[in-house]
Amino acid sequence: MSITTIQPRPCPPLPLAQDLAAQCGSTVTLHGMIYHVRRMRGFAFVLLRTAREVLQCIYEDGVSAFPLSLLQQETSVECTGLVRADPRSRQGFEILLQQCRTVGSPHQEPPVSIS
Repeated sequence: MSITTIQPRPCPPLPLAQDLAAQCGSTVTLHGMIYHVRRMRGFAFVLLRTAREVLQCIYEDGVSAFPLSLLQQETSVECTGLVRADPRSRQGFEILLQQCRTVGSPHQEPPVSIS
């Protein structure tokens, strides 16, 4: 009887905010949890909490290829979006969400607002 060892696939490093600022115009994939969603008319501000920071993302009707209802507080997601410069943002850029996939959802809505 022989034992086969399975080697794990290395995960690509998660981009940091200072790295994303230099990638304006490119598409990135991020992993994180939805921290807060602020709905506006035709778009929404989505704060994505990653392992290191909170990033400002934008959900835009007609651009984002998923329903806004997917982005519930504390939902774990994998999002792909376009990095674009925005001097109004705290970090100097924002991420225009194009695709988003739910990785995990909370069992129930938190009893208090975490924001």
